[in-house]
Amino acid sequence: MRVRTGSQQGVALIVALVMLVVIGFTSIAIMRGSLNSDMVANNARVQNFAMQAAQLGLRYCESQIDLPEADRDIVLHPAPATSGADYLWENFDNWFGANVKAVVVPESVLKTTQSSITPNTKPQCLVEATGIAGGQSYYVTARGFSPDFSADSKGRTKTGSVVWLQSTVALGSSSGS
Repeated sequence: MRVRTGSQQGVALIVALVMLVVIGFTSIAIMRGSLNSDMVANNARVQNFAMQAAQLGLRYCESQIDLPEADRDIVLHPAPATSGADYLWENFDNWFGANVKAVVVPESVLKTTQSSITPNTKPQCLVEATGIAGGQSYYVTARGFSPDFSADSKGRTKTGSVVWLQSTVALGSSSGS
């Protein structure tokens, strides 16, 4: 019995080339998936950094509220004069531009012995009275930025992350009894 080899010449080469193409596409898919995972992890990291910066801004302004006015580095803004008027924190011009009312957290507050990282754009905070009757209460609003944050000429985010946080602080009354 004779085996005909002439008709099978080149089939092995075609099969090998198809296998190489399949292996190549599989490798590309795996590398792309790995790159996407790295990008997601980096985005989570910079978002977390922005969150921590915003929390630092929030705590800074909250700590300033109860200080005597002479020792305070911030302004306690009054509540809106009329019902239905916007609070200062709702107007972006109070955060960016010529008439900024938000306070930039001082570098001395940002630097610690545990971290040498300081953000390019420092966190900001703003304190204003809530206008709720029956005591002193304030809205404290802060925003923090990721290390890769950049803004356009109007202050709107181009790259990076910005995190906005807000708390309500109610001061207890110190009655003499």
